[in-house]
Amino acid sequence: MKTRFFYSLTFLQFYTAASDGVNIVQEPKISFVDQSSSVILNCRHEKSDQTRMFWYRQRQDTQDLELLAFSVGKDNAKIEPPFDKADKYIMTRPEVLKGTLQIEKLEAADSALYYCATSLTQ
Repeated sequence: MKTRFFYSLTFLQFYTAASDGVNIVQEPKISFVDQSSSVILNCRHEKSDQTRMFWYRQRQDTQDLELLAFSVGKDNAKIEPPFDKADKYIMTRPEVLKGTLQIEKLEAADSALYYCATSLTQ
């Protein structure tokens, strides 16, 4: 019997000003995957001035968000310590409006909510 893990993504809305909302779409919204396999999480938004992109993880047992990866623009991505070990996480940013987070060799500890966020260049 294969062990299955639950991954859930949500729509997030971040504000750059009091009335200037940015819709962020993440796909897939829910993913059931087999142990030792991989998953690709997609993120897109519509504001070209939102050049920074971040991926966070929130485990079920805590309210804390852990920063996994970030990008300051197209073709620029960095995995944050301690997640930068063993090529488990891969972030790509082929466009300012799109990015992905790939998680390799899935295990029970990877079960969490994953969030994509964007912000203006500062």
